[in-house]
Amino acid sequence: MKSTLSSLRKIDAHAARFLLAGIAAGALHIASGQPPQGQAQLAETRNALEKEIESVAIIEHKVMVPMSDGKRMAADIYRPKDTSKKYPIIFVRTPYNFNFWDVKNGVPADMKAPLEAVKRGYVFVEMNERGHFFSEGAYDILGPPLTDGSDAITWMSSQPWSNGKVGTIGCSSTAEWQLGVAALGNPAFAAMIPQGFGAGVGRVGPYYEQGNWYRGGAVQMLFIAWLYGEQNQVRPMFPPNTPTEDLVRAAKSFDLAQQLPPVDW
Repeated sequence: MKSTLSSLRKIDAHAARFLLAGIAAGALHIASGQPPQGQAQLAETRNALEKEIESVAIIEHKVMVPMSDGKRMAADIYRPKDTSKKYPIIFVRTPYNFNFWDVKNGVPADMKAPLEAVKRGYVFVEMNERGHFFSEGAYDILGPPLTDGSDAITWMSSQPWSNGKVGTIGCSSTAEWQLGVAALGNPAFAAMIPQGFGAGVGRVGPYYEQGNWYRGGAVQMLFIAWLYGEQNQVRPMFPPNTPTEDLVRAAKSFDLAQQLPPVDW
């Protein structure tokens, strides 16, 4: 455990600043849900980013990564085109939608984070949590996210393009699983940046925070509404043997995102 903690501390400040900036941009994009600019300008910006990342990266969409129980998690992988080298990996695992195509606006998704990672010599891997979007199985906030995290890190670190080191980053739900997986001592888990994870307990000014679950002894209904949308989603799924090219084609017209009715708590 001491060696694991030591390796986690070795991430340099330069990489940390880059990672924080990249995930912050991605988080803002996901959280907004709406394009920040006009449709024509949005299409021009996104297409330019897409063209740039295609020029520097080998891109693999909807890679179905096997877990130890046989379920497969959907991942997008961006890696430098120079195949003579092995690279460290930046791993973002999330219950939220990272589809490479913005279905609502009919343009490519925002590629700033993977583009910056590849340009700086990293492989960038995004993966959906179990039971979300194209990933198989049923989601459990306190269950498979732990073992799936270690399984995914083991799989990535064993790929021929990997140097055997994986660093994780993310905010909120994309952060919470990192601490639990770090405690498992996976030898490939080299660094982590868990940002603003909702399970925190402490004091902010005069207020005592009991994580996302309770506040002042009362269940937080806002978090119950979140669980309503994230826990064991009901969604269509493709057969396990569906070819990758079919998954990629489908993702450009339907990303399996739920369209839930509003709930007034």
